Amino acid sequence: MKRLFDFLSAGAALVLLSPAILLLIWIVRRNSPGPGIFRQVRVGRDGKWFTCYKMRTMTVDTPDRPSHEVSQSSLTSIGAFLRRTKLDELPQLYNVVLGEMSLVGPRPCLPTQIALIEARRASGALDIRPGITGLAQIQGVDMSEPVRLARIDGEYARSQTFWGDLSIIMRTVFGAGRGADRVATDASVRLYRIEDADALLEAIVDRPKVVVTGASGFVGREVLDVLRARTDVAVVGLFRSAGGVTQGCLPLIVEDIGAPAVEQQLSKVLRGARALVHLAAVTPASGAADLTQTNVELSRKLATLAARSGVQRFVFLSSAGVHGETTRGALTEESPLAGEDAYARSKRGAEEAIVEIAGKEGLAFTIIRPPLVYGANIKGVFRALALATVKGVPLPLGGAASNRRDLIGLRNLASFVDTALDHPGAANETFLICDGAPMSTRGLVEAMASAAGRRARLIVIPVASIRKLARLAGVGAMVERLLGDFEIDCSKAQKVLNWRSPEPPSFDLERMTRTLASEKK
Repeated sequence: MKRLFDFLSAGAALVLLSPAILLLIWIVRRNSPGPGIFRQVRVGRDGKWFTCYKMRTMTVDTPDRPSHEVSQSSLTSIGAFLRRTKLDELPQLYNVVLGEMSLVGPRPCLPTQIALIEARRASGALDIRPGITGLAQIQGVDMSEPVRLARIDGEYARSQTFWGDLSIIMRTVFGAGRGADRVATDASVRLYRIEDADALLEAIVDRPKVVVTGASGFVGREVLDVLRARTDVAVVGLFRSAGGVTQGCLPLIVEDIGAPAVEQQLSKVLRGARALVHLAAVTPASGAADLTQTNVELSRKLATLAARSGVQRFVFLSSAGVHGETTRGALTEESPLAGEDAYARSKRGAEEAIVEIAGKEGLAFTIIRPPLVYGANIKGVFRALALATVKGVPLPLGGAASNRRDLIGLRNLASFVDTALDHPGAANETFLICDGAPMSTRGLVEAMASAAGRRARLIVIPVASIRKLARLAGVGAMVERLLGDFEIDCSKAQKVLNWRSPEPPSFDLERMTRTLASEKK
């Protein structure tokens, strides 16, 4: 059935999209010297080679290497757009018709990627046809992480279903995985790998270190951007792959931060560090089946390693969700912990592990509990709401004007992390933080619309009616997170650390809406 679906769907798509493909070929050739179609030998089913077809996105003199090992300077001006929108994949429909590829499957690699090929062979991923899109791609995992990629590909090979393939196709169409298959950062950024920890330490000389996990993430990038202004420390960012590296830090590539073989080298990097900022985490949206392994056990392992390496402070990004999804009155740090979902429970478990280790090992810690964080490149339900607002979609939230929800902008959160690194009052403390300007759901939509330079299109429907319909549809909990109260008392941060959010909500709302508006175009 899969092969028949692939053949019919790809054949029909080729016929329907042929004018667009021909137009793109013409644009690519006009944009830079060379052919419009790029041909490259890839590894297919059972390890057999085949010629893969794509739109050319790089200059003709680019070395024949995996994308994550090629400099961004090799991209043509139109190539960056084609890769971001995945239009460069359209010629692979021909490979699907020929039976060399499937619409969904592991992304085909080069014959020179021996480690990935062997890992895929061991996981069973080579037993099926490679695909134009796949489970790993929609999770944002590219070929710079061969072990992780092969594991996910193997999971797909063992559990593939027709409806699962349809879900992956639809998620790809609607934007999932646009960060995958990235090219490397510019050659001006020196990359260090965990096995080269000594070289990294030589570059730092005797400067105090701040080490940041999850450096390529939503929060991590902003934290690095804020910390780069500090001249008193050397900032080391831990990245899973070269494709996620940004400037503003000394980038250290650690493919699997929890691997036993990494511990000795990472201990060298952490030795005597002023702080370890632990931002790395997995969420249900990442597709991870077990959040405990990363969010609890990795936090426990890093806290232990930090204590034994003489790290002066362990700064951990938790979540205000450990107190629950809605509130009656404003939360304080002493409010009961009542996290209802797996993510909140995993964050609570991580907090408990860190406090336990701190008591045993004498490690100073700071735990940060933010509410929902908004800013450029936001994900999930908030992104959908913001995108609908930017597009001018009428929303039935005009009646949601009396609830109160506290949020925090990305820049304000990064500012607090900066403060928590070495403020004496932050040692061995937990802080709830927010912008300090609670909004109703209606007010939030209006603020986003204003940031986008347009009027909010709101339909007034009684909130009780929305809640009733949501319960009938089985999404009551999700809607309640949008319509209920979630208030935070952040006075502890203000009194103990003299911290105030440096930016108004409009700062990150405007950054967010500008990003969404550019994607819409």
